[in-house]
Amino acid sequence: MSNRSISLLDVDVSTKYTKSHKYEIYELKPITWYTNAKLNPSGRKQLKGYIDGINTNGFRGEDEVKAVVGKSWNPNNMAIPSPINSRKEIAFYTYYGTQPGMIYYGEREE
Repeated sequence: MSNRSISLLDVDVSTKYTKSHKYEIYELKPITWYTNAKLNPSGRKQLKGYIDGINTNGFRGEDEVKAVVGKSWNPNNMAIPSPINSRKEIAFYTYYGTQPGMIYYGEREE
């Protein structure tokens, strides 16, 4: 991973391939956004808006960058401890086959 870095943007994630000035952009949403027919398209639209904005305006002081939907970093089923409940964890879920770039999370028992 020497030519790639991962960073958090508010609640969104980007990975940068330094040699090509390409960013992969991801959108993080609660798992309820995956199952909710009204919220789901909104999250994907938000991701597209980020990508379009970066491609139009540049990113982090770089004018000539290419933003694409993220696919290479896949945290599916990865979990971190819940900061609120010591008996639970926050798990991440991806469905890149149908929703590339979208990362969902939810609380579950450890």
